[in-house]
Amino acid sequence: MNKSDDIKFSEIMAAMSELYEMSISDVVMEIWFKTLEEFPIDVISQAVFSYMKNPDTGRYKPKPADIVKMIKGTASDAASLGWTKVDKAVRMVGSYESVVFDDNIIHKVITDMGGWIGFGDVKESEWPFVAKDFQNRYRIYCGQGEIEAPNKLIGSHEDYNFKQGLEVKSPVLIGDKEKATLVLSGSSSKPLRISHDK
Repeated sequence: MNKSDDIKFSEIMAAMSELYEMSISDVVMEIWFKTLEEFPIDVISQAVFSYMKNPDTGRYKPKPADIVKMIKGTASDAASLGWTKVDKAVRMVGSYESVVFDDNIIHKVITDMGGWIGFGDVKESEWPFVAKDFQNRYRIYCGQGEIEAPNKLIGSHEDYNFKQGLEVKSPVLIGDKEKATLVLSGSSSKPLRISHDK
């Protein structure tokens, strides 16, 4: 969302205010804006509409975190999606190649768990336990501020070639290529802001 979206954002807030009989002061408006500013205005509009028409949520006055949840899903949803990407990458690309995921929380979690190369050594029988550990760690990082994570996960080929002074290949981009490129460039240091589900 950028400055040109101010009018549309104000219209969305006015509609919510009227529908839910909410009093929205300038301070509260600023909180809403700061919480949602990372998302495009069309996405915000759709999320608000989805919230309002949902029989389970639409009866209650929304909070900023409710709209973020409509956009991103819960921490568990994100952790499951992250694990799906990791599982597919291990099976399709392998730990020989260096990789860059489109979500830097994945990089942080895999680094905490010993690194990308180690994922290639996991036995199939251990995979469900690794999945659970990954998702638990992922949920912890959801909603935190900026995190420090490597911009790529080193595979065994790059590790060997670097030590031998040989040419290093470009990493494989996993998921959304544009977002993965941002992670690789170091421009994506903020994890997803997600409300923790219980």
